[in-house]
Amino acid sequence: MFKDIQDKELSEEEQKELNEIIKNELKNSLLLLGLLGGLGSKNRRGLGSLTITELTGVNIPADKEQLVKFLEEIKHYGILSESPADIIVKDGEQNAWTTLKTMSHDMQMFRGWGFSFNGGTHKINGYNAEHNSYFNKQNDHDLIYQFLDSPHQSSLPSSFAFGLPRNYGLSNGGHRVEIKFEPRAKTATGNIDKKHKRSRRASSVITHIHQFPNGHFLSIQTIMYGKLFPDNDEVVFSRKIGRHFQEQSTVNFQGYQSNIFDEYKKYLETKQWKLI
Repeated sequence: MFKDIQDKELSEEEQKELNEIIKNELKNSLLLLGLLGGLGSKNRRGLGSLTITELTGVNIPADKEQLVKFLEEIKHYGILSESPADIIVKDGEQNAWTTLKTMSHDMQMFRGWGFSFNGGTHKINGYNAEHNSYFNKQNDHDLIYQFLDSPHQSSLPSSFAFGLPRNYGLSNGGHRVEIKFEPRAKTATGNIDKKHKRSRRASSVITHIHQFPNGHFLSIQTIMYGKLFPDNDEVVFSRKIGRHFQEQSTVNFQGYQSNIFDEYKKYLETKQWKLI
């Protein structure tokens, strides 16, 4: 139950108008949470997805067609000339778990390089890896290994647009090497920003498993567009030596660009996803 705000400095009409605005904002937030989001630290991967079933004064989409139409409309709310997000959907499986596994598989096949045993074909969960799922995938893979040979590189993989930190376990000369890339905040003068840590950058992709009243499921991915990090910030490359990671080098974010999300959308469309 929403409790109206009482402010003695406002007239009765102003208080009524303010409370109505707040109620509508709360409704919109709850609606988006229950259509595209979830709860918990893993909700960006679809775990903890929430499905809203009822909201006073709002017609909740009851099937895929209604939900797609609703999402098409809300993308263009507000004052922006372009939508701040892209929404992609795919028909679900017989239950939430298999729907989530199918969505996760598509994501892993796009981003993952896989593992090769005894020089054989690279595999991802038993499937042949797709080394051409996006244009710069080979370059991204090679660049990670170049950091091992020469830590002071001037560029970063395009896949870092999916978020940081990033850990890798690599095979190097028959030995396993663990490395890590994590962001670090810097001030405009180039000093380490101790006030604003910025040691993480969540993925721009939010995943959601939606269940309709008839029991059917729908996979939803929302790509939120925005700057990855301030230009002053940097990525710290560390290598595990003994039991601890030790910093090897840094790369500045200045000028970092990636079109990987455009390629990601095209890839998903080849896997029966539909861009709204």
